[in-house]
Amino acid sequence: MRQQELRPLTDAALADMAAYTTAAWPAHLALTARMTNDPTADTLAALKAHGPRTSVQAEAPRLAPDAAATVLESPFDYPISFVAAADRAARSGSDAYLADVAADAKWFSS
Repeated sequence: MRQQELRPLTDAALADMAAYTTAAWPAHLALTARMTNDPTADTLAALKAHGPRTSVQAEAPRLAPDAAATVLESPFDYPISFVAAADRAARSGSDAYLADVAADAKWFSS
């Protein structure tokens, strides 16, 4: 819904609201709605400010390959729904990007 996007506020203002932790849920939902309707790198960066532990979980939109790559470069900085959406986007392409990231970062090696 477009009304959930809180259009009078900029992405930067919505990112700043992350400082209010739990009370910032409307900003998180607005950024998620913006990523669904009109995704931009600035909106994705603002979403990162809210971090992985948001007070509400909204279903992430289907991510473009460049947005998916950005999320997968630092998956612990984004809401889990966006990490899952980035993983789906990466696996639906010709390469398994998340597997490459995991191997490079040695996520599963002891």
